[in-house]
Amino acid sequence: MKFTCYLRLRMHNRWVYAGKTHDIPWNYRAIIKETSGWVLEEECHSRKVSDLLPLIEAGLKSIKEKKGPTSNLTKIYDKEMLETVQFFYESLLIEFKKYPYTELYGYSTNKDKEPAS
Repeated sequence: MKFTCYLRLRMHNRWVYAGKTHDIPWNYRAIIKETSGWVLEEECHSRKVSDLLPLIEAGLKSIKEKKGPTSNLTKIYDKEMLETVQFFYESLLIEFKKYPYTELYGYSTNKDKEPAS
């Protein structure tokens, strides 16, 4: 199971998609909440990029600062998990800055198909 998200913008009564799709394993949601305060929801949801930007920046800063051997994060989560979340944050930040007026639409893939928007 994973969380999938992408950027979109409503134009002329249609959704226009920007950038690429971003996936993160569903079981990584605890570290995302702990480092950024962003709660990944199982149901479909969307949020403005401008609202998520400070959370993602804080999460990336938190991971970069707490990757040392004495960090609580490294005691709870393995190195691969921290690197995966860091990459997820970094790739989202690139697109957030590239497409600042979009919204991020996300859902978990435990459903049979992608939810209707």
